[in-house]
Amino acid sequence: MIFSSLSDFKERLPQQGRLMALDVGTKWVGVALSDPTQTVATPETKVARSPTAACLDSLLTYAKTHHVAGAVVGLPLSLEGGITPMAQSAKAFAHLFIKAGYTGPILLWDERFSTSVMQRSLIHADVSRQKRAQVVDQLAACYVLQGVLASLRP
Repeated sequence: MIFSSLSDFKERLPQQGRLMALDVGTKWVGVALSDPTQTVATPETKVARSPTAACLDSLLTYAKTHHVAGAVVGLPLSLEGGITPMAQSAKAFAHLFIKAGYTGPILLWDERFSTSVMQRSLIHADVSRQKRAQVVDQLAACYVLQGVLASLRP
């Protein structure tokens, strides 16, 4: 089931169990995981978005291997909070993830600026353009996931 509300998502989550965040881009899907206590997010990997079936299969395998209790899909809304074409694509990807066999709850989470924040952080840290391209997607997923984890805490 896909949720837009954090409280509805939280009701479906077990108190323990990893969460997985997906930063869905046009070429890559960045992946981050929480620890089992849902306290800390860690950047993990990125998966090629195309072909879609292979991408979804990789993500399903990853979710099963790491015993994922819930997923978060970043929703890149416009500055005004409206649905952008990329947000529409991320929503469609969440639906495809369920169709592919994912059975846990999915939260659509506002992730405006996550990639640009991570890009700026990497530039500030003097990371080369080539190395930034290798890690920015999973770092953006981690940034999104850490925001959700902070919001889940009482």
